[in-house]
Amino acid sequence: MQNPVPSAGLPAEGYVVEIAGTFNAVYGSFTAALKAGLELKHKDSRAEVKVYDASERAASSPSGNSQ
Repeated sequence: MQNPVPSAGLPAEGYVVEIAGTFNAVYGSFTAALKAGLELKHKDSRAEVKVYDASERAASSPSGNSQ
């Protein structure tokens, strides 16, 4: 089940589908998000589609320092 896009940026929980670096949708299960991502990829094989756990992405923000 797809949830509406939150107005305050990226979600903190759920599974996110991202297209070309842009937030597209959030789903309650990884399977649903993966299915949606695969359908998008099937429609446009050149599209850069990513599916990830929002809680893991929110918890780890890149610092830019690689030491």
